[in-house]
Amino acid sequence: MSVDLFQSIDLYEQEDYIYMLQHLDSYPPQVECVEINKSTKEIRLIKKNSQLFKLEEKRIIFGVLGFLKLLKSFVAVVVTKRRLVGKILTSEIFSIEQIDIISCDNRKHETIATNDGEYLNLIHQHFSAPGFYFSYSYDLTRSLDRNLDCQRKATYSSLVEYNSKYLWNRHLLKRIIHVKEIYRYFLPIIWGYIGRHVDHMLDFNIHLISRRSNERVGTRYFVRGGDKEGNVVNYVETETIFICGLDAFSFIQVRGSIPLAWSQYPNLKYKPRILINPKANQIDLVKSHFARELEERRREIVINLTDDKGDEGCLSGCFSNALEKINFDSHKLCYFYFDFHKNCAKMRFDRVSLLLDKIEELRIQMGFFQFSLDNTNQKQNGQVVNRQFGAFRTNCIDCLDRTNVVQSAISWKTLMAMTQECRLLNDQNGKNVHQKMELVHKHLWADNADYLSIQYSGTPALKTDFTRHGVRTFRGLFEDGLNSAKRYLKSNFSDGTRQDALDLIVGNFDFDTQRPDVRPNSLKSPSSAILPIIFVCLFILLIGDIFLLSNSNKSRIVFGILQLWGMVSIVKYVTNNPEKYIDFPRLVVLESRDKFK
Repeated sequence: MSVDLFQSIDLYEQEDYIYMLQHLDSYPPQVECVEINKSTKEIRLIKKNSQLFKLEEKRIIFGVLGFLKLLKSFVAVVVTKRRLVGKILTSEIFSIEQIDIISCDNRKHETIATNDGEYLNLIHQHFSAPGFYFSYSYDLTRSLDRNLDCQRKATYSSLVEYNSKYLWNRHLLKRIIHVKEIYRYFLPIIWGYIGRHVDHMLDFNIHLISRRSNERVGTRYFVRGGDKEGNVVNYVETETIFICGLDAFSFIQVRGSIPLAWSQYPNLKYKPRILINPKANQIDLVKSHFARELEERRREIVINLTDDKGDEGCLSGCFSNALEKINFDSHKLCYFYFDFHKNCAKMRFDRVSLLLDKIEELRIQMGFFQFSLDNTNQKQNGQVVNRQFGAFRTNCIDCLDRTNVVQSAISWKTLMAMTQECRLLNDQNGKNVHQKMELVHKHLWADNADYLSIQYSGTPALKTDFTRHGVRTFRGLFEDGLNSAKRYLKSNFSDGTRQDALDLIVGNFDFDTQRPDVRPNSLKSPSSAILPIIFVCLFILLIGDIFLLSNSNKSRIVFGILQLWGMVSIVKYVTNNPEKYIDFPRLVVLESRDKFK
């Protein structure tokens, strides 16, 4: 089933209706269009006399992401600016650069902004993040092998045929997802990362695609672990695609949080304690997760990179104990533990090779997808040469930095195996080509790490100097320090708002069935900002006194001591009352911390 969506749409807004038509240089006498009734909210495909649109003012948009019911409004989210990322085979891939929100009510825009301004801001904030992609002719929610299989069948007939797990705007599309007649006006999107490199001289290109699951979403500290349905937070499928001449290859890995009931809510401390729910049936949670994984992947190699001491050690021990008790076939589910920080201490990230050596035989057995393309159009009438059997599932605590280092190393080994199949490195320029490919691969994976990290933690990834350059550097350590500080600030003081945006977009909070107890972004008492402001003022004064300090000026010394005492007192008070200062989400109530210990 191939994909064929409208690449641009004419949007006409009238007092009682909104019309969307495929953009054409000239319309036929009777033109098909999507009609949105502002009174009844009915969405249907009709035919109208094209002369009716001649005098109407129109906007050209590049697709509709869907509809959202807000507290007082009903709106459509549309793409108004796109950027061409590149092509996979012959299909163009775009990123979303700008969206707009169109009122589907009879109310004026000023009224909507007054009633639902906070929710409109959440939508804009969410889609301003990097990593939203779509294609008019390629299903980004599915891997290359699924796309090539589908292209030899009929064209898609509705949005239901996309993979709902990675269809990021699934909730926005829920009103029309089963309506076959109008699906070509709407854009299925993924959230993650797409990078590519094309070498025209050597006739090869490399793509890296990460697609984030929408089934358990959240920011770094507010959502951890798994649920009863087997979903885990920060679950991402990453696909390495290599196309050389008429040979197309694909290799898939996944990452995801440890599938236990655990939490790590922010509390103003740099590293909050990990809390494990003692009442949850952890074995059932792990079993549910891997049952789903094996149904999809057939085999899974689990790589756990957490520390063996402290809170991470306790969580890791609980995970390994649960895996021992779920009684899955050891040929289908294999577990490897590798304490990344211990084995790669003192910036020896090259020691990841110790892990790679252990899993090498399994990697070879797993293989990769290989397809021989047809010479005429690089799509149809080709044949499958090989299929990947299973996948590596890697996790650390955040499934970001350590995970990315290991996944990039596994991907590189597999990419080299792909080049052997197409004999790309066998000529006299093999060494130069190898070095060039290695550099390209490193940069793609480093960019992938940054995108996924920004989406989950709010900052670029750590340890990307090793991913990008192959060595750990002091500059990289310095940048990691800055990003760690930013993560601390964001997790405590802004991630609650990001969590609200996520919950609104994916439907964890749905105005069709729910009403918020507290509006998002509604400010707490202004007094909550007084102490931080006083702290900043005291800090600035203290720094000034240090530079101006004179041994003969005892009053200045006393004043400096009082400033320092005031700062310490403020820090102590704030840390003892974190709920007054942390930006907690407002739309969806967090699991009670009373469940955990």
